[in-house]
Amino acid sequence: MNVEEIRIDGQAILTLSELLRPGLRAIFIGINPSPVSVEAGHYFQGRLGKRFWQRLRRYQIIPDLPHETEDDHAFAQGFGFVDISRRPTARAHQLPPADKARGARELASRLAMLPDRPLIIFVYRQAHDLTAGRLSDLGFGTFAMPGPYAPIDQVAARMSALRERIGG
Repeated sequence: MNVEEIRIDGQAILTLSELLRPGLRAIFIGINPSPVSVEAGHYFQGRLGKRFWQRLRRYQIIPDLPHETEDDHAFAQGFGFVDISRRPTARAHQLPPADKARGARELASRLAMLPDRPLIIFVYRQAHDLTAGRLSDLGFGTFAMPGPYAPIDQVAARMSALRERIGG
């Protein structure tokens, strides 16, 4: 299980461990972990998260990985996973704006310490809006995935472009 206890504003929080290391091909950035994902100990295990994994499989970004532990297997293949804020909530809009702003700054600082510059893939538009400029300034290439409710033709076009970018 990829969980750890951290402190946010002096409070102990159980959250997902970041899956980062040198040599990654790409890093997927979400907004924050869902309680369902933290309980499972793996990224993207909620309803929208499962849609994320289905898209990656359908458009051959990743191979068909064992369900509910996809992040571990994808990490071994060179894909990292992090969130803007590490505070779990059922919905991203429940995060205080200060959490998002602080999380974006802190995440950029942690990613800047990587010796290489893998492609940054934003899973949700809000993650892109919070950090894309900062990460581009640090020399990272960025890519925004289609939203979870985007029309199928937009999804197909964006996911095909992503496959080309990462060489999947």
